[in-house]
Amino acid sequence: MIDKHIDWATGYGIDFFLINWPGRGGYQDEALKIFSDSYLVRRGDIKFAMLYESIWRLRDSNPGWNLPDSYNVETLKRDFEYILTEYGNNPSYLKINRRPFLYIYEGKGFFGDIDMITKIKEKFGLFLVSDHAHPLADPSTVFRGSVWGDVANKFDAIMPGGGVYVPEKVAEWESYKREGFQKWSIFCQNHGIIFIPDVTVGISYKHCPWGEKDWPPVIRSTEKFRERILTALLFVDKNIPILVISEFNNFFEDAYIEPSIIDSFNYLNVLKAVLMD
Repeated sequence: MIDKHIDWATGYGIDFFLINWPGRGGYQDEALKIFSDSYLVRRGDIKFAMLYESIWRLRDSNPGWNLPDSYNVETLKRDFEYILTEYGNNPSYLKINRRPFLYIYEGKGFFGDIDMITKIKEKFGLFLVSDHAHPLADPSTVFRGSVWGDVANKFDAIMPGGGVYVPEKVAEWESYKREGFQKWSIFCQNHGIIFIPDVTVGISYKHCPWGEKDWPPVIRSTEKFRERILTALLFVDKNIPILVISEFNNFFEDAYIEPSIIDSFNYLNVLKAVLMD
């Protein structure tokens, strides 16, 4: 079954999976070990990298992750060492300039001793990615005493990522995302870091145990998906071109492009057609 999913993905233009990691020893960690040892991964058909679930791993400072907090610092060091030991040596683990790719979910929540980000990144030789490129934030925004742009600049790349959904912005979703792309891609160019645009397939909270069921959905349709891909491609970094699709199989939030009974291969066909155009 794992190889079938990889075959679907690679046949339509997807060349790496970003897989969430909420901690060692749980069922997801064990499933990742099975995934990383699957035939098509071992054969090198696809790359994979980790999405570090900070909300499950770090001590919440209501809000954000306080880096002078020794619990958070030691947890990051321990977790990164485990991830790299267990997965980073896999030939199919995604590396950028020979450094393992690691995306910090809600990385925009770091504050305090932000130089610690650089120290940890260099200690483990990581290509570290955060979700500081939020459309509503500006580089001058101050969060818990730390300037948003200063923290973003500690990472190797930034993307919109988690928490971009805002009910009030759904009606203007396309322009909302495009304006965010424009603002943050310029920031990245000015600071020598990589901008990674993302494409939202759709978002709905009607089936979720989280969020509010009456929040308006981000409409999913093949036409909207195509439009969003074309917009995002305008902002892909020319030197290290990465585009993230959110998401492959998130059925809970109507954010999936994986083949289904309802949609068949429609969304994968759109992706392939745009990438080949």
